[in-house]
Amino acid sequence: MKLYSGLAAALAPCEQDSPPKAILDLVSAYGITGYDAQFVALAIELDCSLYTQDKELLRKFPAIAKRFYNTADRAEMIVADSNLQE
Repeated sequence: MKLYSGLAAALAPCEQDSPPKAILDLVSAYGITGYDAQFVALAIELDCSLYTQDKELLRKFPAIAKRFYNTADRAEMIVADSNLQE
């Protein structure tokens, strides 16, 4: 418990909340869930990319949503790319 308390205290200054209006606007305009809208709004607010495997977010937010590849996906992508180049 002491370790958890110490970690929570150290990370507290790093917490970021998205403005509720921005979240509701995204839900209304794009038809995404409030959960997803929180991450999109935060990425917009922080001017950073949102790495995800969520196809809907990738399609609806191409300017900020970037595909996150796990190791197996990355290996398949490299193989597929090398097959195209042959």
